[in-house]
Amino acid sequence: MILGLKVDGLPVTSDRHISWNDFENLLGSNIDQSSRVRKTVKLTWLRTYMEQLEGDQSPETLVYHFRAYCLYFIGSVLFPDKTGNLVHIKWLAMLEKEPIEIGTYSWGSACLAWLYRGMCDGAYNGVHDIMGCTILIQAWAYSRITCIAPRPRTNIPDRFPLFNRYVK
Repeated sequence: MILGLKVDGLPVTSDRHISWNDFENLLGSNIDQSSRVRKTVKLTWLRTYMEQLEGDQSPETLVYHFRAYCLYFIGSVLFPDKTGNLVHIKWLAMLEKEPIEIGTYSWGSACLAWLYRGMCDGAYNGVHDIMGCTILIQAWAYSRITCIAPRPRTNIPDRFPLFNRYVK
């Protein structure tokens, strides 16, 4: 609710294994070896790919770029790993569906579970980074510990997502 993500619905899970051929078919583009790291893709490659969209495009091309945008959002905001610049291609299994169907999944619950896992892993001695949606921690802290929160915006309706109050 803090980020405005769906917390009910189908679980974000898939038993489908995505290969690099699947990746290229789902995004409609070839990826160079330097942008791959094992089963992850660099976020910079996705950003560059998305910037190539110009003018009137076919519906198929728009779906390719929609998937690239969603994968970028997943890797940079919802489910970032400790590297901060890579996203696993396994997430494409959730994005090969119709765009309207993607919104029926419980992305908020999955985001929270990923963050909890990252916080547990980050609690070990010697660990300096955590994975997960740290924006969610920040938003929660602002809503609960008001002395650390920036002054909330007053020109927005008092509704969800809660984090809108603190975004400039």
